[in-house]
Amino acid sequence: MNELHLAVIVGGVLVVTVGLLLAGIRTIAANRSSKAAQAQSEIAVPGQVGEPFTAAIDQLGYKNDLEVRLGAIYALGQLAKTSREHHWPIMETLTAYVREHSPAQPRSPTPAEQHGEADELEKGAGETKARSLPLDIRVIMAVLRERRPEHETGSQAFDLSNTFLSGANLYKASLTGADLREADLRGANLYGADLRGANLRGATFCKTTMPDGTINNNDCEDEDDR
Repeated sequence: MNELHLAVIVGGVLVVTVGLLLAGIRTIAANRSSKAAQAQSEIAVPGQVGEPFTAAIDQLGYKNDLEVRLGAIYALGQLAKTSREHHWPIMETLTAYVREHSPAQPRSPTPAEQHGEADELEKGAGETKARSLPLDIRVIMAVLRERRPEHETGSQAFDLSNTFLSGANLYKASLTGADLREADLRGANLYGADLRGANLRGATFCKTTMPDGTINNNDCEDEDDR
């Protein structure tokens, strides 16, 4: 009887603990979603925090808050679709963001970052992490794919020179006249993209899907990748 009583108590404690853990997870997820939604609404509704474009620039500068930056990018993407006036300034702002935050050659790490990297290497027995495209840059690629040429005048073109775009999804993107000099396009998906007049001088290709569906391995260092 005592054993049965103890089992009931232990079971009850486990149920309560699991319930608290699930509630905590739901709270964290809700907080992240609300921050992104707030960022979008502040840009989308003029007058809340000033002119929408200015608000977006401020929110893109939130270096330590990915959710706010993502909310700003999503909202800018929506604004670019509907506003002829803001369309090209938004495209220029986002491509400038990519040039700054995803350069082909990353900036030298600070002493603190070097120390952190040394600790990680020691823990990982000398293994190095392959560089991957950050989430905010991937979301910007999605916005650039929704470019609306009908909102533009003249020969406006993206400047994505000297950028790290490895693994970027630019499927059917309008890249006419784009400056892609020295861009790292390894693993990028350019299938169906319009590259007429684009400057690809010095760009790096390896496992890159070209507009016609062929795979470009011109710059693969490992023979197995060719």
